Amino acid sequence: MEICLRTESKGRRSRMIAIMLAAACLILSLSGCGSSIRGDEDSYLDGDEPPVKENMEHTTLRFLFPGSEPRNWKKVEAEIEKRISDTLNASLDFRWIDYSQYFNLENVLDSSNEVYDALAVAKPEPLYPDFTVLARSGKLKDITDIFPASAPYLFSKYTGEELAYATVDGRLYAVPSLYPQARCAYLVVDDRLLRKYNMTDITDYDKYELFLKTVKENEPDLTPGTLANPVSSIQLLARASGYVIADEAKRLVYKWDDPEMKLIPWEKTPEFHDVISRVIDWYRNGYLVYESDRMKTASFIFEGMLTPPSEEPTTMVFTDGKTNEIKESGPMRAFHLYPEMKVQRENPMGNFHYNGSFVFPAASVNTERTLQFLEWVQQSMDNYYLLMYGIEGEDYILSNGVPTLPQGMDFFSSSYMYWDGNWAFENMEYMADPLSEAGAAAESYREFINKYSQYPPHGAFYPNYGALQQSADRRAALFDQFDYKLVKGEILETSEVDAFINELDQLGSDELADMIYEQMKAG
Repeated sequence: MEICLRTESKGRRSRMIAIMLAAACLILSLSGCGSSIRGDEDSYLDGDEPPVKENMEHTTLRFLFPGSEPRNWKKVEAEIEKRISDTLNASLDFRWIDYSQYFNLENVLDSSNEVYDALAVAKPEPLYPDFTVLARSGKLKDITDIFPASAPYLFSKYTGEELAYATVDGRLYAVPSLYPQARCAYLVVDDRLLRKYNMTDITDYDKYELFLKTVKENEPDLTPGTLANPVSSIQLLARASGYVIADEAKRLVYKWDDPEMKLIPWEKTPEFHDVISRVIDWYRNGYLVYESDRMKTASFIFEGMLTPPSEEPTTMVFTDGKTNEIKESGPMRAFHLYPEMKVQRENPMGNFHYNGSFVFPAASVNTERTLQFLEWVQQSMDNYYLLMYGIEGEDYILSNGVPTLPQGMDFFSSSYMYWDGNWAFENMEYMADPLSEAGAAAESYREFINKYSQYPPHGAFYPNYGALQQSADRRAALFDQFDYKLVKGEILETSEVDAFINELDQLGSDELADMIYEQMKAG
């Protein structure tokens, strides 16, 4: 089997999927917060058609996405409208705008003359639209009562714990992702070198460092490693060090095994200093090269979707989004760093790298009908395939039951199949993307995710920074800059690390951590 790691042009998601492995299923309990907004799940059963909407005036449902309109959208749109005419009596108006504009959704909503019915958003994190800000500023519609009444089938697909993540200050504002995911730190190593130097198992920093040292000493023309992501690598290494990241942008963490969940700044932990010191030493010793040259390396650390390490080496295929050049590096072996630890489950609000969610502008007059449309999409595989993959025979063909690009098309010339914004509709139940192979192993994947990952102990939580907002934002910006420079090998002196920590201290990082901790305890 091939594992594909794609580095794509703007507007395309990065994906990495490995071999799926069946494991025992862990049933998630409902959180207290989320269960309070559960509704009647028996309105109609899986696979049943929703009731016909009688005496419903025709309307147009307007969606906004980042990116560009796919070439064959109009034809797909016409087919969808044909299928929903009897039940929803609606037309579709999907709009796309540049990502740089979309990152400032507040401004889009304030300045636009258009009234949109649904927006694709993500969880709070650097650079991406933050639905909590939109909700607290009154720009989103409260769907606490609307969602279960308008889309009972879709509503029934969520646990209370998942719905809690779509809740801000006790009210429901979003339809979260149906694609459960967990990110973890992966170490991918050239299998031939592992065998050559009798290093068959690398699962912690010490063993990895020995590998780097051995390769450097014996393979002088090869730089043995790289960190594959300028920002997230360091955060993932924090998770691999046994921490829960309670506030990703601000780097506030606590130990998995701490029953008090005492929140502390990441830079105040001994593990931070261990990780940073190691990275600096690895660059000083010539063990690492920056990401752009990773094809010259024998190993790399990167963020990947949680998947089991393969028993056999696989072929890693890299695609350069600018040149569309495919390179094969030979047999590779993937390891989880610190595999004995639970991996933090991703917020089901999603993010632009993997999946997303929908919110509804306060000005929308079609919220109920829009929710009904989202339900229609998820009601059957036929509906889902049409919206996600397009017209069969034109935009995709079925190969062994899996949607595949027609002959003569590739990822970059696709007429529809990989359209910008489709991540907001992703559903693991129907997922059959040839890039992911999840459709063939969806159940195994769900079982694996449930066994080896969990939502953080503090549950759904969105901090309110209040008077410390400016300091919090500055802290996030400084950390982004520091992580980027570190991963690029531009920080080689411990004095630079000390200066960085001093600057964070001046922002009142301990005060910030204490304030957010009190909010966490208060629920």
